[in-house]
Amino acid sequence: MYRPAKVNNQFDGIPQGLATSPSLSILTLKEFLSQVPSVSYADDPIFYSNQEFNIKDEPEHGIVLNKSKSG
Repeated sequence: MYRPAKVNNQFDGIPQGLATSPSLSILTLKEFLSQVPSVSYADDPIFYSNQEFNIKDEPEHGIVLNKSKSG
């Protein structure tokens, strides 16, 4: 299992490929995903807006953005 750099309060999560993983991911990330309008396919969100925006990671909740993959 892939494990990113250790972050305080980071949990191992649920098994990859589990049928309920996408729904649980979206429910868990609800607050994070509402920073800017977004659409999620499974557990891959796309943020969109007519104006420039910045998405902030939330390390205290184990959400750390990978800048090389996020652009």
